[in-house]
Amino acid sequence: MNLAIKAAIDSGFKHFFLLNNDAVLLHGSGPYIEHALRQHPATIIAPTIRWGDHTVCGSSYHKYFSLVHSAGWKSGFGWFNYISGCAFIFDITCTKKVGLFDESFFMYGEDAEYCYRAADKQISLLPLKHQLIRHYGSRSSKKALFFYEYHVNRAHFLLTLKMLKQPTKRILAFSAKTLILSARALWRSLKYRTIDPLLAFILAPFELTIRPK
Repeated sequence: MNLAIKAAIDSGFKHFFLLNNDAVLLHGSGPYIEHALRQHPATIIAPTIRWGDHTVCGSSYHKYFSLVHSAGWKSGFGWFNYISGCAFIFDITCTKKVGLFDESFFMYGEDAEYCYRAADKQISLLPLKHQLIRHYGSRSSKKALFFYEYHVNRAHFLLTLKMLKQPTKRILAFSAKTLILSARALWRSLKYRTIDPLLAFILAPFELTIRPK
């Protein structure tokens, strides 16, 4: 993503639309997106996504419990709102103020971390209520492969480091996430009859060069 954004900037582009390769833009979506970019500069925009049997427009992440809520934004202790990187729209003002995506993340979590930095720079998030995207993904989660499990677990731990600077809060978050993610790994190992989820959880704190087979 960063390579593509840099190349686009060098070519003179000032607006950017990141779209998953397993997602499609629905017919007639273009005018809504163009209007939003004109009316709301220096904003991160989220079109509503048809994701399986439900719709997504804005997601929330719990900084202490690793919970992801994708059916609208939540408020309250520990919740942070972000826009899914599946369909991520912004302009060059955002790149100048916020920068590019944090390359500590190989996959998963980089969208939440970017929105966290954007909030610090007073960049607002704008959900578009029109259903503009069809997403066919999330198939990796149903296979429990080591590649997927490792990067999901690692993203949760990296988000703790990026979002929580106060030592006590970090310790609380790491403790809570360790309990929750270990239980998740055990459940997925039993469900899919493979040790990969448990092994991926144990190795998640370590930086490994993992590529899909």
